[in-house]
Amino acid sequence: MSFTPCGESLASRSDAPGPVLLNWRRESSGDIVPQGIFIVGWGRSGTTWLGNLLLQHPQLCGISHDRTGIFESAWFSHVDGRFGDISDAACYGRLVDVLEHSYYFRHLGETRDSLMARYPVSYAELFRQTMDDFCLRNGARDWVEKTPGHSLCLERIASALPQAKFLALTRDLRDVVISRLGILEHYRLAGHAPAGRWPKHHSILGSTLTWHHYTDCLNRAADRWPDRVMSLTYEGLKQDTLGELRRVCRFLEVEEPERPPVIPFQPNSSFTKGGTVEYARLEAEFPDRCFRFCDRMARCLPEAVLSGLYRKATKSDNDELPFFFFRDDPGLPPEIQNRRW
Repeated sequence: MSFTPCGESLASRSDAPGPVLLNWRRESSGDIVPQGIFIVGWGRSGTTWLGNLLLQHPQLCGISHDRTGIFESAWFSHVDGRFGDISDAACYGRLVDVLEHSYYFRHLGETRDSLMARYPVSYAELFRQTMDDFCLRNGARDWVEKTPGHSLCLERIASALPQAKFLALTRDLRDVVISRLGILEHYRLAGHAPAGRWPKHHSILGSTLTWHHYTDCLNRAADRWPDRVMSLTYEGLKQDTLGELRRVCRFLEVEEPERPPVIPFQPNSSFTKGGTVEYARLEAEFPDRCFRFCDRMARCLPEAVLSGLYRKATKSDNDELPFFFFRDDPGLPPEIQNRRW
């Protein structure tokens, strides 16, 4: 069985099988609603690639950007709890002030009126409601979300959304670090990072510690919820894209493809322009012994220490919403744009 064309509902096909309800949760009213699929893993590990593959599936849907594909909500990593107790009308109003201008919620089809109509609601329930409604409006069985930072929020997400499933991606340490060095330079040139030379040796050590922190979080989640968390590797997905995609579809209990779908977005690569020449230059600049040293150091540290170092290193980043949060909104008011939410 192959994927149906994008946008075609499975239910509209004359050859469609009977309803498959294993991947859905049933409300007390008898209604069938999506359960939610989260793609997690540290950035540069293939999460965007996997997300874009799944967005081509007719039974799945998600928010995407015309150029790069699947878009990040940053909900549980940056929004959840930021505006205080949203059972308070004033706090909820401040949240709505921001969400009505966010790329993600604008493309979910939410307006200020529709968001206000959902009050009172919790952070998790607001996200679930808006994603479910988007999914059902698009005739899909389930929705897909991808935010690397959600890798560190798995326990909170799993508790708030007890039916959700997770696809956890990891990638070889050295390849991730070199890819991150490339993307950091890209961000610097685009004006999303401080000017000046990146402290690359510091980046290697910090990236190695972060890679271990993320990997430990993903492994613990897979051990704790084996029926809800599927572990994949970037290398396995690259070597056998179709086989791994079929395995993912079986886990999600949706149709399996006959061939890998064509992704209509630009590759999310750190080396799209420089290609293998740039990758080889960075690879030669930092020999194996540099990575082995950082890796041995990280392995000696308990997870609690890794977590503490990560929180300290990223505190200033988490003081603000991500730079992409208000993407493509020419009418963004200055009082929203300039505030440290």
